[in-house]
Amino acid sequence: MNVGFIGCGRMGGALIKSLVSRGFSPKSIACHDIDRANLEKAASLGAIPVKSAVEVVRASNIVFICVKPKDMEKTLSEISTLVKEQVIVSIAAGKKIGFLKKRLGERKIVRLMPNIAALAGESMNVFCAENLETGEKEEVSILLGLCGPTIEMDERHFDSVTAISGSGPAFVALFAEALAQAGEKAGLEKGNAMELAKQTILGTAKLLKGMEMEPMEVVAMVSSPGGTTVEGIKALEQHGFRQAITAAVEAARKRSEEMGKNG
Repeated sequence: MNVGFIGCGRMGGALIKSLVSRGFSPKSIACHDIDRANLEKAASLGAIPVKSAVEVVRASNIVFICVKPKDMEKTLSEISTLVKEQVIVSIAAGKKIGFLKKRLGERKIVRLMPNIAALAGESMNVFCAENLETGEKEEVSILLGLCGPTIEMDERHFDSVTAISGSGPAFVALFAEALAQAGEKAGLEKGNAMELAKQTILGTAKLLKGMEMEPMEVVAMVSSPGGTTVEGIKALEQHGFRQAITAAVEAARKRSEEMGKNG
């Protein structure tokens, strides 16, 4: 399997890093980026830099398009006549499969929403696909599985997916920042406060995911009647913690929906 990346910046680079770190041969990855620094970073991982998007398509069975949404039109125009049997994987937010089909025709197209946790090999990957054979879809799933858990979902859910798993790492990181800052205000040294916050989030994630515990099960385990956690949770609820999270997800979902009106 030969894989290509058109665009190897923040997200494309994260996917390349994840693939290579999980054992995928970098010599089977062709990449191109208009930013020389991005291309050099990908090359430092062992990927093969090429001079154009056209060369990426020629060298690959599966092509990841990881350019910014505003650059999709130009990129698709460059490669449209060359796309035949290749599987085209787009990560452009708001760009629906229909958008790609209008530019490429009835080709093998995958719309993918990964997230930046691919840098750690822990991306949440959600995809939908059209015109792929069963074996090709399995290949895509296996490839994405090297970057993190992967599920197929109907495209109509992608605005919500974008808001939760696409934007979610930023929301969780902001919570980590707030937790650490609260620790500082409570008298902890800055570095210690941040370490406590990071490890607490990591450990909790492992309880939820690794041990398959439900969120409220963890809450119950930590909350003793009349104890510190109960008082803290009361304060969170009183200050609209759940409502703030819901508002953040809804705002991100609406923005994704707006972006999709032109895609």
